[in-house]
Amino acid sequence: MMNSKLTRRGFLGAAAAMGAAFTARGTGALKAAPGAKTFKTELHKAFICDKPTEENVKAHAEAGFEGFEVTNWGMSDDEIKAGKKLADDYGLRVHSIMRGGWDLPFNGGNDDAYLEVCKESVRKALRTASLFGADTILLVPAKIGTLDGTGYPIPNPGDLKIEFNPDTLEITKVVDGDNTPYQAYIDDHNRTSAIVTKTVEELIPAAAYYGVIIAIENVWNNLWLQPEIYAAYVRRFDDLWVKAYYDMGNHAKYAPTSDWLRTLGKDVIAKLHLKDFAVEEGNPNTMFDGFCGFGTGTIDWADVRNTIEEIGYNGWVSYEENAYTPEGYARRMDQWINGQPIVG
Repeated sequence: MMNSKLTRRGFLGAAAAMGAAFTARGTGALKAAPGAKTFKTELHKAFICDKPTEENVKAHAEAGFEGFEVTNWGMSDDEIKAGKKLADDYGLRVHSIMRGGWDLPFNGGNDDAYLEVCKESVRKALRTASLFGADTILLVPAKIGTLDGTGYPIPNPGDLKIEFNPDTLEITKVVDGDNTPYQAYIDDHNRTSAIVTKTVEELIPAAAYYGVIIAIENVWNNLWLQPEIYAAYVRRFDDLWVKAYYDMGNHAKYAPTSDWLRTLGKDVIAKLHLKDFAVEEGNPNTMFDGFCGFGTGTIDWADVRNTIEEIGYNGWVSYEENAYTPEGYARRMDQWINGQPIVG
């Protein structure tokens, strides 16, 4: 491990001297460690930050990360220039910009003026990504219902069985039997999906102009809660500028992570987020208390790695937790990427 007091100049010199010691699959030492497997797919470790700083970039570069995502899509041009230079100085790449949807959901207003504000925020994120040299933005386009379960009823994960029209993608059922208690949810889901579709389609020209993919994320917004409808929804755009940003922990309680990966496939997945989740035995209806440090939950990460190999996904994996230090995440991610047990 490098000295924590290493200067930027010293770090760059040391990194150059190490040459190929770091690869897309982690450190050379870990690749050769007992129990490591050989995979054809290459996964690139990344982290997430609001803005790049000397502290967070240096710490992750020293730990062997290759890139990161920026959540502040509204940075000034000068801030972007400085952030990109910092990333370049440490040999890291800004690979994505996160445009979350909690503050500006597409279904949060009732007029064209509001939607124009939403679209302008996405255009700003696309431009920011382009200036950073990133090739995606993460988009949470809308949310329905509430996270605490108030408002109209939504089926528990263990009861959810979504049926939808394959032509219109409108949901027709969400549980077996009587769906009357969930009609408000079904109606809101269909209305919101239509708004999102129209708005994203209007943003595709901007994505093409900037050369940046709009990647729609699955994130506790009560939309597209099972793999089949999420995959069908993204595929319906039938456009190379619209993909899925799949978070491997967010919806683990609705279906096993490997099922989501297989259903989406590498043609739909633009990028991956990594965080762990624990489903309480006999109770799949846990909410946010299910999130836990990578390697300590109930997700079968060995099966997930094999599934990534099976579908042929090559690309970025950004951790979205705060349980460990950068070194701790690098070590655990390298173990997982190389097919080894996650032991910390």
